[in-house]
Amino acid sequence: MGSHIRRRRVAPAIALAAVAACFLTIGASPALATTVVCGQVITQDTHVTNDLTNCPADGLVIGAANIRLNLGGHVIDGVNNAAAAGIANRGGFANVRIEHGTIQQFGSGVLLVNATGNKVAHLTVAHNTAGHRGIVLQSSNGNKIEHNKVFDTFDGIHLSNSDNNRIRHNDVHNNLASAIVLILGSDNNRVDHNKTHDNPSWGLTQDNASNGNRYEHNKVFNNQIAGIEPFNSMNLVIKKNKIYGNRIGIELFNTDTSMISGNQIRQNTVDGIHSFQVSTGNLFEKNHADNNTDDGLDIDDPGNTITKNHADNNGDLGIFAVAGNTDGGKNKAKHNGNAAQCVGVSC
Repeated sequence: MGSHIRRRRVAPAIALAAVAACFLTIGASPALATTVVCGQVITQDTHVTNDLTNCPADGLVIGAANIRLNLGGHVIDGVNNAAAAGIANRGGFANVRIEHGTIQQFGSGVLLVNATGNKVAHLTVAHNTAGHRGIVLQSSNGNKIEHNKVFDTFDGIHLSNSDNNRIRHNDVHNNLASAIVLILGSDNNRVDHNKTHDNPSWGLTQDNASNGNRYEHNKVFNNQIAGIEPFNSMNLVIKKNKIYGNRIGIELFNTDTSMISGNQIRQNTVDGIHSFQVSTGNLFEKNHADNNTDDGLDIDDPGNTITKNHADNNGDLGIFAVAGNTDGGKNKAKHNGNAAQCVGVSC
């Protein structure tokens, strides 16, 4: 009787092991190692095993949701067709991962349209010139753009009407216009831990009522118009960025009710921070604006609050604020070129 009981106990264990093995076998779906051709539609997990050269239209086309396209370190190369994309997800396929390769000489390096939950990572996207762009999101929400290198394009990373995306740990530099651009109502995106540098226009910029975006912990340097400049926006957070060597460090153009806090802003060739064109309701706090050629902070509209900023060794004033701003106190300025040190607030 005892041995019978033992056999009954062992049998379920064997059965369970067999079922588990079956599920492991069924669930396993390794990426298909594939030799691809220009314009190929990708509908399953794919690991690319070859370069593509001189694709006349799209390089590769996403054709299904919930797939992973690993370029395997290979190059997807086009002919600078303005209508073409290196990797195109025009069908709005969700939860697609695109990674590990080089994409060059297309109208858009990577293009997402009406797509959610995509991840674009560990790509080099370059040489998309003459008005073309590197990584483009159109009406695409909740995606991640991270650990990419984007250079020698018109705009590096470009969002239009796209919300709640995360753009982080990218190196976007030496483009023909700007590094990272959010326009046409691109709201509540987070842009953090990027390097945006050596662009002839802006390092980080946005326009057309793009509201609620956060710019944090970025390194923004050597951009020729401004490091960070939002236009016509509200409710932004610009916090703890390192901004140096630009024409202007941070410039607000008709931007309201935003927080500019804890930034290190130095050695810019005009102002560290410049706020103008009816930018009101903003909080400027705990910024360090030092060694800028003109003013540390130049606040040219009323209705803002200025508190706990440090502004030293600037060419003119540490802080200038027109009448009608609120002096929140504890601002400090020393060794600036203008003996007044501060105008409009006490230092």
